[in-house]
Amino acid sequence: MKEKTASQFVERVNPASSEITLSIVIVSWNSSECLYGCIKAILESGFEESWEIIVIDNGSSDGSASIVKRDFPFVTVLQNKENVGFVRGNNQGLKISRGTFILFLNPDTKVTSGAISGLLNYLRGKTNIGAIGPLLLNADGSYQNSFFQFPNFLSILLEFALSSRMAAWKERNPVGISGPQNVHVIRGACFLTRRDLLRSIDGMNEHLFMYAEETDLCYKFFKLGFDRVFFPAAQVYHFERRSVDQQPHIFTAFHYFRSNIIFLKDNYPKFKSYILIAIIYSSLYFKRCLYTFFNREKKVFFSNLIHLLESQELT
Repeated sequence: MKEKTASQFVERVNPASSEITLSIVIVSWNSSECLYGCIKAILESGFEESWEIIVIDNGSSDGSASIVKRDFPFVTVLQNKENVGFVRGNNQGLKISRGTFILFLNPDTKVTSGAISGLLNYLRGKTNIGAIGPLLLNADGSYQNSFFQFPNFLSILLEFALSSRMAAWKERNPVGISGPQNVHVIRGACFLTRRDLLRSIDGMNEHLFMYAEETDLCYKFFKLGFDRVFFPAAQVYHFERRSVDQQPHIFTAFHYFRSNIIFLKDNYPKFKSYILIAIIYSSLYFKRCLYTFFNREKKVFFSNLIHLLESQELT
């Protein structure tokens, strides 16, 4: 089955011409099983134009790169000796890409039939759009948050000072959206944009290791006057956290907080960023103090997290 799938599409992948329609960039770390399914779904999606697939392997130890080279020989594989981060990996893919358009796709996704074509055709037809993203689905077919707002006082307060679940509830996608809708931020699990636009802002912000990269990109597009569109007619399954759950919780928490703080510092006016960052740190100090009385393990966790963030001199 896999050999037939590969040979069926190989003529449209990596054509001889120097520039093609679409580059699909997938940054992977120890995601061999998901990565195989992701590429296979791309091949079966019905996309009929010239394209290339670029896999950036971030120092995986599970044989991901070898599996891709063996089963999908037409895919360009760039192997890093270590995990250089999601953002830098995507920029590596951007640098060697040839497509007029570029699709950043997580390895833990599965595009449905027509999804890529639908996104591309809508983006191509409207020059005012900087980025477009699909309706993301959980494994059971239920809706997943596919877009969210730029950080503001309420969202920071809900997510960091109170509960991330409350923030997720606030950002939940309204049921019944049947057509394209302009939104603040397209989630980075499946993010289609124009290569020349992305290169004009020097790609993704490499101050970030992972997390908040789509917020940073969309905010830059917003400042340049480009819309960001949620396109629910295209649907993509997203099996969340397959890679990050392999990392220690302190690692992912550190980068999540760090990236959000860097985004605020790099993009918002000084006074506004100072207030929002102060809320984030205050929430951490409060939780450390609170857990002192009844959960030593969590108290140590927040102490270590605060120490790591303060060592970065982010304030």
